[in-house]
Amino acid sequence: MRHSVRFDVVRPEQELALMASQITTIFTRRTQALKDIVNRAESLTLTYRYEKDLQLSDEGVIEDGAGRPVLDAPLFKMADHTADSGQLSPSETLGREVNTSRSGVHTPLEVYEGYVDVLNGLRVTDGVDETFRANAARDPHMSWQYLGTQLGFLRVYPATWWQPPRPALDVDLYDVRRRPWYIEGSVSPKDVVILMDISGSVHGQTFEIMKIAVKTVLNTLGENDYVNIAWSTNQVGWVNPCLNRLVPATMINKRALAAAVDSLQARNTSDWSKGLDFAYRAFIDFYTTEPEHAGAKCHKLIMFFSDGGTEWAGHVIDKYKNETLTENVRLFAYALGPHPVPPNIMRKMACENGGSFSVIVASGAIRTSIQTYTERLGALVPPHYLHTGSVHFDRGGLGYVTTLSMPVFNRSAESKSGQSLMGVAGVDISMKELLRHSPWKKLGPFGYTFAINPNGIVVFHPRLRNPLHYMEDPPDLDLVQLEGDSYKVVEMRTQMIRRNSDSAELSQLVPLDDGHQVELRRVRFTWRPVDNTTLSLGLALPVTHKHMVVSGQNVRQGLPDCDACLLAPSWQFCPGLSGNASERWRQLSERLQAGAENCSQDLVQHLLWDVNWTAVAQTLWDNNSRNQSAGVLGRFLVTDGGLTRFHPADSGAGLLRETEPYTSSLYRQASLVDDLVVRPRPGSRRLLAARRIAVTNSTGDIYTLAVAGVQFSSGWLWSLADGVLTEPGSAAPACSPESGLLCWLLDTGGHVVYASGELPPLRNDTGDRGGPHLGAGDPELMAALVAAGVYRQTTEYNYQGVCLKPSGEASAGSSLRWLGAQLLFDSAYGLLRWLDYLRYLLVSWLLAAQTAPVSALDEFGFEIQADNHSCTQRQTRTQLVAALRPYQGETSCPEEGDCTRRFRAALVDDTNLLLVVSGLPCGCPPPPGQRPAYEPVEDIGPDRCVESVNQTAPFRKRPDTCFATHENEQPACGGAGTAAGPLSLPLLCLALGLALRPGPGGR
Repeated sequence: MRHSVRFDVVRPEQELALMASQITTIFTRRTQALKDIVNRAESLTLTYRYEKDLQLSDEGVIEDGAGRPVLDAPLFKMADHTADSGQLSPSETLGREVNTSRSGVHTPLEVYEGYVDVLNGLRVTDGVDETFRANAARDPHMSWQYLGTQLGFLRVYPATWWQPPRPALDVDLYDVRRRPWYIEGSVSPKDVVILMDISGSVHGQTFEIMKIAVKTVLNTLGENDYVNIAWSTNQVGWVNPCLNRLVPATMINKRALAAAVDSLQARNTSDWSKGLDFAYRAFIDFYTTEPEHAGAKCHKLIMFFSDGGTEWAGHVIDKYKNETLTENVRLFAYALGPHPVPPNIMRKMACENGGSFSVIVASGAIRTSIQTYTERLGALVPPHYLHTGSVHFDRGGLGYVTTLSMPVFNRSAESKSGQSLMGVAGVDISMKELLRHSPWKKLGPFGYTFAINPNGIVVFHPRLRNPLHYMEDPPDLDLVQLEGDSYKVVEMRTQMIRRNSDSAELSQLVPLDDGHQVELRRVRFTWRPVDNTTLSLGLALPVTHKHMVVSGQNVRQGLPDCDACLLAPSWQFCPGLSGNASERWRQLSERLQAGAENCSQDLVQHLLWDVNWTAVAQTLWDNNSRNQSAGVLGRFLVTDGGLTRFHPADSGAGLLRETEPYTSSLYRQASLVDDLVVRPRPGSRRLLAARRIAVTNSTGDIYTLAVAGVQFSSGWLWSLADGVLTEPGSAAPACSPESGLLCWLLDTGGHVVYASGELPPLRNDTGDRGGPHLGAGDPELMAALVAAGVYRQTTEYNYQGVCLKPSGEASAGSSLRWLGAQLLFDSAYGLLRWLDYLRYLLVSWLLAAQTAPVSALDEFGFEIQADNHSCTQRQTRTQLVAALRPYQGETSCPEEGDCTRRFRAALVDDTNLLLVVSGLPCGCPPPPGQRPAYEPVEDIGPDRCVESVNQTAPFRKRPDTCFATHENEQPACGGAGTAAGPLSLPLLCLALGLALRPGPGGR
């Protein structure tokens, strides 16, 4: 077959329609699988007979009163197994070791697994394994299947080893009843006002229990819920005055509320009537002033926390029962701490108003007590209520997933009609599975697909980051937080939620993973709904992008032996490739020689073409290596087809970040321009310089075939530059603190590639100079460059940050010395001779390599051209403004003796670098206001007071169904009416034990 290379136009509407159809098929199959699980579980309860004599042996066998096993095999307790357990084998679909013959069981810390109710529950649900296996047999890509129960135990299919949320801790706090998919699958959306009595009697341990309990309630709320928290004494107000209405219970809002709760202090006397009046009035104000789409408008809850009291606020409650907007408000009351005040009044208020009452005497009882409200509301959901859950992080290693869930009811004769919720069944759909149907290779390094739900929350997006562990809240990031809040983005978001199909063109500032940004002036966004789901699908693509299609390569020749070659790690050329780089290379070659069955022909054909046309690079590198400077560590080539070549063979370890061309910051920036792109690698003592190899035609269409680059020692560069700037016979370079001048080479993001002299603030953790942002080492000069319009500066917030312990910050010294700017600038330009050397290293073989691809490229008329925690972080980003003429300016500092600091700046031709020459710092104090953070710092987020004034509630579409009442609803306050009532003595002891357990220092 004749070799063929062509460039096709990508048609977003067609690609989206195909992807949406495939996603619909996945959801349809999983929905049916979920219904089968529910039907099977409920049918098992119809015929099951409760046995009060069941017991659990030490070997995990459930036995009857006579000691006979009642199940075919012992329970598979996942916490007792490890990844190398003899009963587990690897699963390519799930990415971990599993046992497909049965389900595994997890029991939470607060539940005694030998309790007779739990044993009966485990026995009756054992028969669901048959349905689990049948579902997996019908769908080879089936993810995890679940059956969680109100008793607390969880069945997972297939069985696997249990991964604690935080491996460093020896306590497993996972409880399925508190997971988002379980709560959302059993409780309709809620509007919640949390009312905290913080009068003077609430202090010490009681106040700390209250704060933890309130934050526990926050953790039970999801993106479909709305919430706010008020404090109450003889006065009342919102804990965060800038959040003066109910807000969506997203991660960002919950963080802000939790921080406000932590800052509260007990004071004054209590006035329950005033506090409850404020809480009820909050519902009326919210429903009458906010847009129609705001609020859950289903369950309405007041969660009241106090240490007890004797004030009866019945007149306030009766008043609002007669108001249309508040007549169905439920009141849940929690009495906290070992208080002397009888809680009878609180119990009466809750029990007469559709809620429940709990006593929390110690911190170890908080989670169990708070859970009672979800159990109360869960009894109101009807059968076969299908819910598509929020995106959350999978405990089993699949990354982000959404869980389809449905309540399971006890259909036995002993159950209460229609109200005996047995648990919730769930089936996962991983975002990786959905993205397998994305045309990502056609879209190139700057195209991508994404999806949002009816709240505008992102379901998948390339800028969505993984949390630290799976117990964390879903990220709940809105589309505008990832794409910007321009009018066109907001309108696109609204149209997607309304399930319309359309497209729009806009400019886009794309953040790269290393803190840099690139601007794409023409990006077309296309969107459409996904049938039979709640999702809306989008596709972003640069207007000028073309897709390269290769055919005619002989796959049966396989791949040549190459010790200095790497495949893009995440690219699935063929299914089942595993192991290290050399093993993947060998496995792929063998699969190709066998005919490439089930392999991606698009990826394989492109890879083979790249292997052929880049083969000449190895010879050229070998020939040039003898004349190579000692500071050059290696050369490399990353192709658009997922191939990385490098020389010498031991230099590949420094390129692992660059082997994914569509996510590598260096590749992405270099692929857009003809300039030489230089990037520091902080902490690695290396710099990388790269330039694209591109093809173009008479219409101006450009396609990047590869990016060629050089690795070199930053120490070599700095020594070379210092030597160039040292006058003959002079002991000090012309650019040095001793000479009164500083020279810098900055990249487009303001990061330091070279800085003259010894400047401690610019030293990184390896003692190497270079890499940090100029603003971190010389904020005075950075501020001057921004004020002069050389750099554009913006402040961004990252709601997916990982924060470390804070470290000290160095400050720059001051000096008033200055030499002639023009003379120095001209001499400093001499240090740029090293760029000519870099160009030689790149161009010397690129020109010789032109003959390799020309035969194929001619066919389409193109020709070759030359102790962490998740947090919100604030960062100041700077972007070079494309000014062509040198700029000269100055900054003054009256506070330091009227010091004036002059500087000159100019672009270095054909590179991404800016040369800056300046006098020494004046030591000016920072301007008033928030200081720029050129490295990410932990922050509470944007000013919510400004947001509350300037922003209305973003458009959303609430769920179509609401189940806030039930015709057979039973009172919640039978018997003692406290959370302590149904707890067994062992559980009470466990709760007290957890509360009194010493910290790490007391063990």
